[in-house]
This record gives sequence, C-alpha cells and structure tokens, in this order.
Amino acid sequence: MENEQMVELFGIDAIPVGEKRYPAGTEVHVFSSGDKLVAKVDGEVVASFSKSYAKDLKAEEV
Repeated sequence: MENEQMVELFGIDAIPVGEKRYPAGTEVHVFSSGDKLVAKVDGEVVASFSKSYAKDLKAEEV
C-alpha cells in the first residue's frame, strides 16, 4: 500500500497521528482498531498502520 502520508515510525511504515514525535526506544503499545492497527504511547494514539503488518510485529522478550 503506497500512501504519501506514511513515514517510517517504530521501524514500520505508519501514518503519524498528531504532532508529537518520540525518541527511539519509546515504549509503544499496538491495538486493533477496525480495519487498522494503532500505536499508542502513554495511552495516546500516535500512529496508525495496516493490519498487514500484524504478522511482522513481535513482542519484545523481557
């Protein structure tokens, strides 16, 4: 899917939501939202991306 609004965020192509940007290493939580996934930082949605990325997302081992 090509989309001019997409930029690389969190190592994947995503559409930023809002103006805030976070440094590398920021803890991000991903949730399903309708036909897309959303990335949240501190409970605030910061990006959305296609569910096709879901298979590529991996949980970080503690």
